[in-house]
Amino acid sequence: MGLWHRPSSTDEKGNILTDEEYQEAIDHYTYWYNSKGEATFAQSRELVAEYFSYHMTGNTAALASLKDHFPQAVQVLDQMFAEMAKEN
Repeated sequence: MGLWHRPSSTDEKGNILTDEEYQEAIDHYTYWYNSKGEATFAQSRELVAEYFSYHMTGNTAALASLKDHFPQAVQVLDQMFAEMAKEN
């Protein structure tokens, strides 16, 4: 798995995990949920990357499909990208 799909090396307070704690986190980690049963949000990051790549490559068919299946998510992503563009 790629870097985005690994459990965090810090706890919720930002403290760095010991090697043993991190290994336990990896052992109990899944793509969907961490060892505490909390969502990993890996899917959200992938949706952002996928949507952005469709814009970059001009894949209009894929954009249309994504808009059909996830219309509210696309609205949020469009707003996010517009805000990001204003910052530069």
